[in-house]
Order: sequence, then C-alpha cells, then structure tokens
Amino acid sequence: MPRADRQAEPGSTGRGETVVLAPDAAVNETERRLCGPGAVSRPAVAEGMAHQGRRAATLLAQAAAGPLGSDTASTRVPWVHHRFGAGPTSGFAFELDASLAQDAVDHCLVAHDLARRVGAAGVCRLAVPQAGMLDRVVLPDQALLKAFENTEPPTVAPRQRTEEAILTDAVLAFRRAAEVTGRPLFMITVDGPENPEVALLVSGAARRDARCLARALERDGLRCGVVCVHLLRPFPTAALSHVIGGVKRLLLVPGGAGFVEAARRAAIEGGLTAVPVLGEPLASDAAIDAVREALDLDGRSSAAREDADGRSLVLTARPSGWAERFLLDVARRIAPGDSIRLSMEHDALVFGRRPDAPEPPAQIALCAHPTYLESTRLLLRLDQGAVLVIVAAGPLPVDWWGDLQPDTRALVLGLGLRLHWLDLSASDGADP
Repeated sequence: MPRADRQAEPGSTGRGETVVLAPDAAVNETERRLCGPGAVSRPAVAEGMAHQGRRAATLLAQAAAGPLGSDTASTRVPWVHHRFGAGPTSGFAFELDASLAQDAVDHCLVAHDLARRVGAAGVCRLAVPQAGMLDRVVLPDQALLKAFENTEPPTVAPRQRTEEAILTDAVLAFRRAAEVTGRPLFMITVDGPENPEVALLVSGAARRDARCLARALERDGLRCGVVCVHLLRPFPTAALSHVIGGVKRLLLVPGGAGFVEAARRAAIEGGLTAVPVLGEPLASDAAIDAVREALDLDGRSSAAREDADGRSLVLTARPSGWAERFLLDVARRIAPGDSIRLSMEHDALVFGRRPDAPEPPAQIALCAHPTYLESTRLLLRLDQGAVLVIVAAGPLPVDWWGDLQPDTRALVLGLGLRLHWLDLSASDGADP
C-alpha cells in the first residue's frame, strides 16, 4: 500500500484547539465556528441562507430525535448537510463518511471547500456514536478559520459537473484542508503496519470499529491494516484501486448503499479478483474468527474478542460543576486519538470498554472537600479498594476523621479505600 495515502493518528494535534467532546458535539461546534448564524437545524433554512451568499450548514440533532426536515438539496448552491448514519438523500453532489470525531471535523472543512468548487451542496454522514462516547479532537481556532477564509476558492457558477470533475475538486479540497490544519488528509487513508497480511476495506463510518478489530487481530498474530474510503460519492474507484494494488489479501466490510459493489469494482481494477465480504459486525465477539474463516486462514482465535481497552478505569469527582470540567480536562490530556475509548457515564469518566453497569463503580475519585463525602453519593459510587483523593486548600486537619459521621467512617473502612489528602495551598495550580 502506498505510504503517501497513510494518515496520521486521528486526534493528532495539527493546528487548532484540542478539546474532548462527543463526535456529534464536535461537528456542531465546528460548524458554528465556520458558519456563525449559518449553522442551522433545517436543510431548507441552510439552503436559503446559501442563496443569500452565506456559508451554511445543518447541525446534527440528537440521534434518537431523527432528522429535522427533508434530506434534500433542491437547488444548486453550496452548503453542507450533516446527518447521522445511512439513509436516502436527494440532490447532493458529494458524500463524506465518518465515525471518528476528528475525521468528521476535518470533513466539515473539506465539504465547505468542495461545495464552493462544485457550486452545489454535499452531505457529511456520521455513524451514530454510542451513548456517552467522547473523542479527543482538534477544532478550528480563530487562526485556522482566518487561514481557511483567506484561501477559500471562489464559488463556481451553478452547472452540472461530471463525477471525474468532482473527484478532481475533492483532491484539491482535501489538500487545502490538510494545508490549513497541518494534518495529512486524504479521500482514502491507510492505518496499520507496513505490508500487512490482510487489510480491511471499510467506509469512514466503520473506521473506528475496524481499527479496533485490526488491533485485536494483531494481538492474535495476524498483521492487519485498515483501508478507509472517506469520500463515498462520487466513488474514487481509480484512487482506491491504486491504494490496494499492493495488498496481499483484502476483506470487504459492508458499508452504506452500494459500497460493497463499488469497492469490489475498484479491487478488480487493482488486480484482486476474489474479495470476500466479512459476515459478522466489526464490533462483535465473533469478528476475529469470521475474518479467519472468510480468508481461509488456519486456526481460530486464541481468545475471545477483547479490545485493546478491554478493561476499564473509572474516574469520578465531586462537586458536579467543577467535576465535569476537571474530568474533561483529564481526558483531553491523557487520551491519544482513538487508542483509548472514552465515555462519560453520568458523573464518571470511563477509560476503556464501557462497563455493563448503568453507574459503573469508580476506581479513582477526587473530592473538593471532606464534607462532600456525606453531602453527595460519592462513597456509593466507589469500587472496593478505590483511591480517594481529597483536594483541600490547606493541610490535613487533625480532627477531620472524627468529624465524619460513624456511618461514613464505617463505609470508608468497609470499602478499604486508599485515602490521600492533597493540599493546594502550596501550589498556584497553574500549568507548567
């Protein structure tokens, strides 16, 4: 596989503001920064604002609420429509696909650029994220937005454009977004080792799960890469056949409507005549064995499916207002790309696989004052043997333990907590 088509780790810094957000929240915040009042809820309103010469885009509503208005572009003006998952759309000139927040944010820049180049609206799809999911993501800041404005291509006059012309414009749009963000961005990206034994061919909506499965296959002794197609329409057949030309064995993962057929045509052009299709969902426990079966590989998985983040670490804090800001800041500083799964479960930050419990017990807790041990349900959220850090603006009072209620002391002892007192009076709390 050509190294030129390899993309940096999602969440790699580049230029912009690093935050931790849910994927849909990251898209909406990006569009608000790009479009200002042109970031709206309904497609018809976005299209109307585009007719007024404004940059416009729809925002993602809650996935459970469904789309607001029709997924239709009725006239040829440049704007961007965002929607969750697969489903029919009408009148759009191109379609981008993502599951990772960083991909989805970068697609916003690409889509606005491409829409101006082709003089028509485009669709950005986002796979429906799991409840509470968080990603470390770099959003456009003021400097990036200014650079994007200064290099924006002129809007072309409305006219019918061929798929070849749109693909050419898409290459230019990805290239300009890469120059502005400082991140390598391509229509097709390749993740994983050099010269893999097998590569999973997926759409952008499956990239997150495919990377997770590839890591599991690596631990099982199979060198696996991931070839991801971000631009689904028009389909980049020639570019994909070039990328997969050196792949030893390719396994197709079903995507949106027509993806398997289009990908198979590209594989044939790349010299791969027999391309099996994965018969199990990427995130299922049976996926590893399904890969081996589809490729006629010897042996079975040595263990049940376990993500690289198969075990979880749960961190919670009190009081609630400060706690949310603190937990998101911890996530922003610790989590690299998508190699560690992040989610927010009620008042707790979960690193790794999401626990089955609706309120997972926490292994680490921070408390802003010992009184919160009794005025909140903090102790009831802690795991056996958890670490409890009490953050205070002064040294440990001599009588703090005796001031606690007998039931509270009994619960602390029964849980076998490891207590630490953190005196902030000796620190200014500033970043180094």
